Amino acid sequence: MSNFTNLQHYILPSDLLITMLDAYKQIGMTKVYLESIESVTNVLEEKAQEEDCFYLSKILELDITEARKNLIISKNSNPRNYNEEVLYNIKNVLTVIKNESKTYKLNASELLSYMNQIFGKFKYNYTNKTINTVINKQIKKQSIRMMINECFDEYDQQIALKKYESIILSNILYFDIINLEPFNGRNDFAGLLSLYYLLLQNKIEIFKYVSFFKYIYQNYDKFIEASKTGSLNYSEGFVESSNLSRLIFSIIIDAYNELSKENKKWTYKNNGFKSDNVESSIYKMPEFFSKEDVRRANPNVSDATINRILNRMRDEQIIMPLGTGRSAKWRKNPDIDIPLSKLLGD
Repeated sequence: MSNFTNLQHYILPSDLLITMLDAYKQIGMTKVYLESIESVTNVLEEKAQEEDCFYLSKILELDITEARKNLIISKNSNPRNYNEEVLYNIKNVLTVIKNESKTYKLNASELLSYMNQIFGKFKYNYTNKTINTVINKQIKKQSIRMMINECFDEYDQQIALKKYESIILSNILYFDIINLEPFNGRNDFAGLLSLYYLLLQNKIEIFKYVSFFKYIYQNYDKFIEASKTGSLNYSEGFVESSNLSRLIFSIIIDAYNELSKENKKWTYKNNGFKSDNVESSIYKMPEFFSKEDVRRANPNVSDATINRILNRMRDEQIIMPLGTGRSAKWRKNPDIDIPLSKLLGD
C-alpha cells in the first residue's frame, strides 16, 4: 500500500492548480507582511493560539461554559473537570507543536504522545488490517502500527525528494491516519492535529498568526465531506485528495487575507502614532523652525508625512510659513494655545 507512490498516476485538476498557485502567491508575501507588523507579531500569535483552542473545543464538543473557556484559554485557570482538562492540555500541546515543528519531523510516536498529553491513556492499535494496492495489484495484511510507521517514513522520503507538492503530500498522510486508525480512539482528531503540525513543518507560517482551526470549524461540513469522499476507495489502495487539497489551499488564502487586513489595521494605527508624534514635536519647537528641524526630531517618518502634517497645521492656522523653498522657515502662531497632551507627547 502506498498512496504516495500512486501520485505518479495523479492528474492535478486545473481548478486546483489555480487555487494552489493563488495560495503560493500569498505564501510568498509572508516576509513582507511580517515585517510590516513586526511590533505586534506576539499579539497576533497569542490571538491565534486562543482562537485555535476555542475552536478546537467546539470541534470536540467539549462541555464547557463560554465563561470557563475564556478563563482557561486566556487566564490559565486551573481545570475543574475532564473536559476542562482537555482544553487546558490542548493549549499546552499547541504551544509545543509550534516549537517542535520548527525542528523535528512528525512521526507516529510523537503524534501518540500529543494525544496522550491531551486526552490521556491512548495507545497503538495492534490489530492487523488488509489493504488492496491498485497499482501493484497486491493484497497486504499487516500490523496497523507497522503500516502507519511506513506511511510516516514514506512521507518524509517524498518531502525530501521534492517531486510532489508538500501540502498535497500532507493531505495524503492525513488520509492514512484517519483510515488506518493507528490509535485506540479519536483518530479523526489525531489526523487533524497532524495536518496542523505538517503545515507548520512545511513553513506555512501563516498559521502561527492566524487560527487554522477557526477556518476548519467554519468549513467543517466541507472538511468532513472531503475526508469521507477522499476515503471511499482507501481500502482499495486509492485516495482522492483533490477536494481536501482545494479546501486547505482555500483556507490558506483566507488566512492570508485576514493577515492582510491586520496588516492594514496596524499600519493605519502606526501611521496615526507617527502623525501624533510629529505634531507633538512641532508644538515643542521654538517659535521659528524649519522642516529640517522637524525631520531631525522624527528620523523614522517620511517627508510625505511631515509635509502633510505641516500643511494641515498651516490650514488650521497653528503654524505659518515664512518664505518658500528648502530654506523656508515656519512660525508657530503665538495666539494658539498649545494642548498639554501635545507638550507631553501623548
